[in-house]
Order: sequence, then C-alpha cells, then structure tokens
Amino acid sequence: MTALAGVITDAQIDWRRCFRLLNDKAQLGDVVGAEELFSHVRARVPAKSTRMLYNTILKACANRGDVHRASAWYRRLNIAGVDASARTIGKLAEAAAKAGEVD
Repeated sequence: MTALAGVITDAQIDWRRCFRLLNDKAQLGDVVGAEELFSHVRARVPAKSTRMLYNTILKACANRGDVHRASAWYRRLNIAGVDASARTIGKLAEAAAKAGEVD
C-alpha cells in the first residue's frame, strides 16, 4: 500500500488533501514519500500554488539535510518556469546547513 491509499481515487484527486499529506511527509524529511505525492498532484495544482508545491519538496530535502536532492529539485523548479522566492532560497540554504555544506 502506498502513501496515496485513501487519498487518490481513479476518478479524481483532491489536491488539497494530497498537499497536506505531502506537507506532513516534508515535515518528517520523507523525501521519497513527498516525491511520490508530488508526481500525483502536480498536474492538478492550480498555477498559483505551483511554487508552494515545489517549496514543499524543498522543505522535505531541507529537513532530511539532502542538499544534492534539493539542488536537483531547484533545477526542476527553474526548468518548469517557476519563480523562486525567498522561501525557496531559504530551503536550499537550510538543506546545505543541515548537510554541513555551509562555510
């Protein structure tokens, strides 16, 4: 059973409910679980919430201290044409700090 059990139906997705679950995964630093949810919810999130969605993945990376994965997600954000915010940069810095890669 995946993290999506009880959240995803064949007919439709409640993106807000999935987003809350994604945020829970991010809080725990569960990058894999957050990525799985991202892949299911991305196409259904309104454009105005896209940056928040990417920032939540970066939050998972930061909480895990996975600076390399955070960098990869930052590249994906840029390729998707999503503008970074101060929070975006803050999550990258947090990931680097937790990984011990800050001078």
